[in-house]
Amino acid sequence: MHCYVTHDQGEALALSDRIVVMSRGRVEQIGTPREIYETPRTRFVADFIGASNLLPGVVESASMTGAVVRVGAARLTSNEAGPEVASGRSVTVLIRPERVRLLPPGSDPPGANMLAGRVAEVVYLGEDLQVTVETEDGLALTVSMKVGSADKELPPGTAVTACIARQDVRVLPAERDAP
Repeated sequence: MHCYVTHDQGEALALSDRIVVMSRGRVEQIGTPREIYETPRTRFVADFIGASNLLPGVVESASMTGAVVRVGAARLTSNEAGPEVASGRSVTVLIRPERVRLLPPGSDPPGANMLAGRVAEVVYLGEDLQVTVETEDGLALTVSMKVGSADKELPPGTAVTACIARQDVRVLPAERDAP
């Protein structure tokens, strides 16, 4: 067994079989690179590993099969509901930028969460575009998409619908107080 310490998240994901994420001397999560990225247990881990949309929310309802969370004026449905996800609780909703699809307004894919908004900014990053969408209630949502994957140009001001599958909405407990 070899141990390697790094602060480079990409390097850790690429080189590791298991990762230990620590904060202030405390273990936040241990897992495979995929587990750490796909199912972070805390806001710290989600923010530390990879790009993230971290949105404040309040749980409207939760059951063994999922949760409904109020985020601004929107209601987002998730396929998960851990023990810390209970009605009335403040939570953080994690949505990875590459998991958001932008569709024309009025699109209604079945079973998906949708947020209406307008393109605020588009940044060209070579093979990727980083699109910032401002929702109708002022939340900023970062979307990562491959160049050429958009059906049309997305200049600032373009109306879009951000579409997020239920399985791509992660509900994390609100941050605990720092020691």
